[in-house]
Amino acid sequence: LLLRGPFNGNDAINVVTRWRLDAASPDNPVFILYAGEMSVVNSKAWDLMKMPLIIPGVLKDDNERPTGQLRLGAHGYLTYEFLPWPVIDDELVNQQVERLKALNKQGLTTVVGRGSGLAISLYREVFRRDLLTMRIRISHELTRSNGDVERFLKRTGNLVGFNLDEMVKIYSATVQHPDGIGGAGAALTFRPKLRQLEGDPYGSYGSNRWEDEGLTPEESDRTNILLAVKYGWPVSGVHSVGDRSTNLILKAYDEAAENTPLVPFSGKFGIDHLTMQVPENIGIMKKLNVIPSVYFLNPGGREPSQLVFQYGADAVDEMTPVQSLIDAGLRPVIEADTTRLPYSAPLWNLERFITRTDENGKVWGSEERVSRQDGLKMYTLWAADYSGDSERLGSIEKGKFADFVLLGRDYLTVPEAEIADIPILMTVVDGTIVYENPQLSK
Repeated sequence: LLLRGPFNGNDAINVVTRWRLDAASPDNPVFILYAGEMSVVNSKAWDLMKMPLIIPGVLKDDNERPTGQLRLGAHGYLTYEFLPWPVIDDELVNQQVERLKALNKQGLTTVVGRGSGLAISLYREVFRRDLLTMRIRISHELTRSNGDVERFLKRTGNLVGFNLDEMVKIYSATVQHPDGIGGAGAALTFRPKLRQLEGDPYGSYGSNRWEDEGLTPEESDRTNILLAVKYGWPVSGVHSVGDRSTNLILKAYDEAAENTPLVPFSGKFGIDHLTMQVPENIGIMKKLNVIPSVYFLNPGGREPSQLVFQYGADAVDEMTPVQSLIDAGLRPVIEADTTRLPYSAPLWNLERFITRTDENGKVWGSEERVSRQDGLKMYTLWAADYSGDSERLGSIEKGKFADFVLLGRDYLTVPEAEIADIPILMTVVDGTIVYENPQLSK
């Protein structure tokens, strides 16, 4: 029996053990996957997994018995190496095709994000059937929550830049983050919490998952960053909302950059979300030319009532300091971190960053507004740099692919509060129309 969220994983995983699951289901294997890279298994499932105890993240009780609670590499062993793949059949392919068409309708020509081996295989099949309507850029999860990553890196070799006709490309590796999740505050240090969300087990500065759970730095995915770069892989697609977790990741990037790689390193480091920042982190990002990927307060600029409850309105005004990143010489990119409308739509997100309004129209941190021109670059040219495509994508000029969107109004002159309402008339990928608004034929 495989159970998935939404669960309150922060709370429940601290009290659910394999023995409690055994009482509920003594004769069948049970796997519970929580949001935030945590899982619990009962004794039947534990025996089936044959988990190597050398993999970090196997929690034990005072008598050194495995509790069935899995984190980091142990959770990765369950989710990536033990649980079976689904069959990549017509149904799975068609579901993915429809999802990509929905994104084309929003004006997207390329999607960038983490991808597992299953995702890569699925996109390959969609491409093979000539059904792919969008460029796919993948940060490979082979180094994420992997307790024996060097063995994988040696077997796979450096796949950075390998692609299917410029449509599906692996551009980096990704790792498990040190951030907390949900109300955890994401290992926050720039402002303490004023209040705790109900059921939130973490303290006023959140959770540092590379260290707070009894792991040494060498047992965390910090090591995987060092190994990825050693074998020539840039690292990006790493979740980090809080400045403490960003600092830990950046210091790992810095250490990795100081070491001599076995395979020539190509590409750039990236970090995602970056809601809470401090000058020290911005300085390290500038030094290493890290590309920040940001959403506005919450994914898609959703109203930040939980953030206000925890940290106060003054702190929320300081979050997502995009103009400060630009002023420091960085080239941040906009992310959606969701596929739900309207939050996933590029124009919706552009309006959030240009006006600094949440979905209820309240302005947050007006001094961090970005210009329309910079906002556009954050979704196009600078975004292409994030995935290593700036020589082929991101602008309309000779020598680049014919990927573009036709808008129904002038983005540069329409009132700011109406940017999200600009109609998408046409989306073109490699010179092929992948979406056409019905009003064009009227």
